[in-house]
Amino acid sequence: RFRAMPSDHDAAAAQVRSVRPLLAAARSRRGGGEQEVEASRKRPRRGAAIRASQAWTLDHSTASLVFEPLEGGACEAAVIWLHGLDDTPEPWANRLAAERRRRPRWKWIHLRAPERAITCYKRKVHSAWGDFTDPEKLCVGSRDHESSDPKGWFAESVALVHATVFGLLSEGLAPKRVAIVGFSQGAALAAEASLTLGVPLAGWIMLSGWLP
Repeated sequence: RFRAMPSDHDAAAAQVRSVRPLLAAARSRRGGGEQEVEASRKRPRRGAAIRASQAWTLDHSTASLVFEPLEGGACEAAVIWLHGLDDTPEPWANRLAAERRRRPRWKWIHLRAPERAITCYKRKVHSAWGDFTDPEKLCVGSRDHESSDPKGWFAESVALVHATVFGLLSEGLAPKRVAIVGFSQGAALAAEASLTLGVPLAGWIMLSGWLP
């Protein structure tokens, strides 16, 4: 499946072991399944490629959407995608279908935020990587921007991203072939996770986010 690449692995080996309890705990809380999105039937050859690029599996440990390299080819790179508040991986996965076809040897992982009772929304449940206490816009000096994460939700989310990265490294992918992308609250998570990982990645991208 993945070609072993010893370089960069030794430095991360201890961290790979340290995230296994996190994944084991997640497995005990969540279930999963598999689904294939219906693809276009136009042009048989192109249709086959489209179906392959849209086929995804549900990661049993995190309920995340995972798109493997097309037609079982060797993985050359990976993208970890983090959605925003009150969102899910599915809309982003649909929008990025064309990008997956352009990069058939990449693996795409769309992590799913857990459901949480958000303070500023009268404790109504939303998918979120962390809490929000102020309904006003987030900016430098605002309550949420300066928050110390008292509930520990954001720290849990960072640990999940770290676990995902080190899972990729344990499969043989070099850190320089992994990128993290996030939107809104997911962008803040992408920044925090990348800057605290301790291993240099190919890069990280913030879409309409902030530095926590």
